[in-house]
Amino acid sequence: MELLKNFCNGYNEILGNSNDSDDIPCNMTMHKSRKHNFRDIVIFSMMKQGSNSSRFINPSSSEFNSLLNDLYPYDKNKHVDTYVQHAWNKPSNTILAHLQKDGLKFIHPNQPRSFTPYEAALIQSFPKSYGFSGGVNAQHRQVGNAVPPLMAKSLGLVSYDNSSIEIH
Repeated sequence: MELLKNFCNGYNEILGNSNDSDDIPCNMTMHKSRKHNFRDIVIFSMMKQGSNSSRFINPSSSEFNSLLNDLYPYDKNKHVDTYVQHAWNKPSNTILAHLQKDGLKFIHPNQPRSFTPYEAALIQSFPKSYGFSGGVNAQHRQVGNAVPPLMAKSLGLVSYDNSSIEIH
């Protein structure tokens, strides 16, 4: 446990302490993950790709894990899918502005951390060079509140193609 604790402390030290500050240039923070507490890093590390907490806290699930069940900090009657680890071979969940709060529904597929603003923007179909302003939290909020560009384009094309259709 001491080695794991030292790992987590070093991990969080490397990540640094990002504040939601408008004076931080976006290119400095776009691919920087937030800090995570020890409990969450342990949970992230023990989860399986494509899994979520509703599976590891459910005793009848094949993914039930007694340690993760004991570590789970939320009311199990109200919040069963708090932790969601994404998978490389499955579509992402919808990226929400809540990502700015804790990122627990947006856990990287194989690293014990949540998505960076850059990764979330790529999932939302923003170009690799697109920039967001402010610190990490502000960028997460902007990405989560945005309509994905490719979806907006598709909706615009459908609206344009059907502009002469009358609906009664």
